[in-house]
Amino acid sequence: MTKSLACLGVYALMKLLLPLVFVAVACEAMAQDAQCVHERAAMVETIRAYARSEADVLGPQGISDRVLEAIGQTERHRFIPGRSCSVAYMDAPVRIGEGQTISQPFIVALMTHLAAVKFDDTVLEVGTGSGYQAAVLARLVRRVCTVEIIPPLAEPAAKVLRELGYDNVTVSGCAPLPS
Repeated sequence: MTKSLACLGVYALMKLLLPLVFVAVACEAMAQDAQCVHERAAMVETIRAYARSEADVLGPQGISDRVLEAIGQTERHRFIPGRSCSVAYMDAPVRIGEGQTISQPFIVALMTHLAAVKFDDTVLEVGTGSGYQAAVLARLVRRVCTVEIIPPLAEPAAKVLRELGYDNVTVSGCAPLPS
């Protein structure tokens, strides 16, 4: 009988502590996301500065405001291993595993700008990687279909895109062709 009461006591304690653990984890994630907002804004300003310095290539308008807004709204830290804000928003490519990288933020902005996508477009992206470029594009077009041949990249990319609510993105995998 005493053992049953002890088990009930442990169960009751666990029932009380579990919600507190969830709240603590959620608070930590929110604090990290708040820190990332400032670093993401600084990244967008760095992209603007690069675009101004490359006015002879991009023209005086630089990278479109629409693209910069999409970049500024996309949580790059969610698409890299470790989800570090300082790593995600630095002005450099970031390793994502399998010998691949997520492109430097300016390069993502430049590719997106040069693609000149419109809201009604459907985009085919070859090489999903982490899913970050697909997420940026998803803010600008009706639909993104992205293909990745490396399953250890395709699966987590599809998962994070789903978790973040990118319902207009489809991630497909296919086996690489034999050598």
